[in-house]
Amino acid sequence: MARKEFFMNAKFFDQTRFQTPKTAEYGHWIVYTLNNGQNYTEKLERDGISENLKKCIGKSIGDEFIIQPKYFGDIEKLKIVSIMTDERKILDDINSEAFNPALGSVMKGYNFKSTSGEGMIKELQSLVGFQGSKKQISIDESLKKFYNYELAYSEIVRSIFRDDHITGYEVLTSKPHNFPVLPSIFLQLIEFDTSDNFILDFSSLTHFYHLEEDLNLSFKKTKFIVSPAVVEEIKDSIKDLELNNPNATLQITAHSFIPYEYPDDYKEKRTSFLSKILNWISENCDIEYNIDEKLDLALSLEVSSKNDNIMGLMLDHACLMERDRYFLITNDILFYMAMPKFRDKIISVEMFSNKIYPEYNTLDLDRFLLKKRYVGQSFNFEVLKAEFLDKLSGRGNNYDRCLLNMNYELSEPHNFITEIIKFLKFIYSMSSLRIEDKQRHANNIFQRCLRNTNQITRNIFYRNIKDNFNVMGEYYDSVLETFRIAEKTLFNK
Repeated sequence: MARKEFFMNAKFFDQTRFQTPKTAEYGHWIVYTLNNGQNYTEKLERDGISENLKKCIGKSIGDEFIIQPKYFGDIEKLKIVSIMTDERKILDDINSEAFNPALGSVMKGYNFKSTSGEGMIKELQSLVGFQGSKKQISIDESLKKFYNYELAYSEIVRSIFRDDHITGYEVLTSKPHNFPVLPSIFLQLIEFDTSDNFILDFSSLTHFYHLEEDLNLSFKKTKFIVSPAVVEEIKDSIKDLELNNPNATLQITAHSFIPYEYPDDYKEKRTSFLSKILNWISENCDIEYNIDEKLDLALSLEVSSKNDNIMGLMLDHACLMERDRYFLITNDILFYMAMPKFRDKIISVEMFSNKIYPEYNTLDLDRFLLKKRYVGQSFNFEVLKAEFLDKLSGRGNNYDRCLLNMNYELSEPHNFITEIIKFLKFIYSMSSLRIEDKQRHANNIFQRCLRNTNQITRNIFYRNIKDNFNVMGEYYDSVLETFRIAEKTLFNK
């Protein structure tokens, strides 16, 4: 359909491409009539068009000229009725299709009043801009809830990414987004080892794939299990790419008209990427096709969402967790919140890695996960120090991501306080920083780590700071004063 081509294939950056050209040039479309009065449409390609059509080059709308038959037939008079760019041609096709009921179009036809690119954009904004603005507000609100653990990864994938889990993960783990993971502090202490079976959902599958692809880490100690629904979704994405060649898309709101252009090799790279994930599954996982328990469990399981796609994955994972020594590895809070029955079978990615692959618990891995925009993972002094020093030196860093991870509610309390105090002592011991800069950095840290704490916790924190800074001379009073200022700012004390 032309409208699909318009939104998937057209290039929108040059607004002049929507205007009617003054003269016909190679690459343009022309509509012309002959003696019979019928309209004909042709594209003026450099190769493959007749000598008669080449005479249209340089001509304008309304120009007429005589064309001679090549071998026999009547002499014809050709009149140019319209000249169009590719973009304008597609827009005209959209209108034609919209008015054709035989095509089953669900789009209302619209005749643009303007022939200029700027005028057509304004018309599009007046037609669909309000709905586009409402949609963008809804997306922004959903993302805010996701960042605050009010919506799960699977729910945001359904509402924003049209059930495309892989795209959802890739977008949410890149700037400017955050990817809240399932904090280990939420979970029960579970005993498991390499002899157990570990189920991967999309959030853990993409995590382990990237660790092997980007950091060359191998995961051969354990047996991974995936649902066939996971594999089918990836294969469907590849099939969709085979049928389409996405080059561009549009965001239209009441106040903006923003074109997004895909790279020329997007289709090839995306297909290769998805195929690599399938290969990783083939090499590292067993696909469990025989889930006989599914029908019975579907009738009895209480879940918070009835969406078909989410329900299908939840049922597959629930059925597998029913089996002895099967555990679900996930960064998606949906399973933890919606299936309390299986909380003793749910482990976080971080919990699994620390137990089964402790040798991978390195500074490089921690910094990689910060780069992937993870929020809710454990942090330590070495990570804070490395990111902070890179920030001071002007190198690329994820120190702001470290601050986001300073969340008392998502951390083990003793470790949380201990690592922050070690970091504060490091900052105050740096001779290269002025006292004003040390206080500013300390204030930023306190502003983050004191959020959502009660008075008892803050008192414990304060006492620990006093105990650790009592040998730091002049900095003792400075850090305590900074703590009280941050506390007062946050809690209006």
